[in-house]
Amino acid sequence: MSENEAALSALRHVIDAMNSGENSAGLSAMSENVVIIDDVAPFQRAGRDEAEQWFRRLANARNRLHASLSLDVADVQVSGDRAYVVAPGHLNGRLSDADFHVDGVVTSTLTERDGSWLVDSLIWSRGR
Repeated sequence: MSENEAALSALRHVIDAMNSGENSAGLSAMSENVVIIDDVAPFQRAGRDEAEQWFRRLANARNRLHASLSLDVADVQVSGDRAYVVAPGHLNGRLSDADFHVDGVVTSTLTERDGSWLVDSLIWSRGR
């Protein structure tokens, strides 16, 4: 597997864990100093403790909304032990018996440690 594929696979692992409610698996693929930015207050979270709270809140929302996030083809750049990934994202779910679909962009940086890629930042930007 190329470095680009390995970095993207690590990001997809976090997204898959988020979608399936496997919080521990998602956290294990994040750095200790991970930064998460999304469109839900407080908008920015930093560190594994806040990432764990974010995963728990997502699990509650996902169960209520039957929501999942998918990524399209990503632009991946790797330089040494750092990677940058940008991909169109699609949030799909169901609210009050009506399906919803929100397009956006997932941007992430990753760092390689001991041969494994870890998500160091994760940003969700909703389309307008």
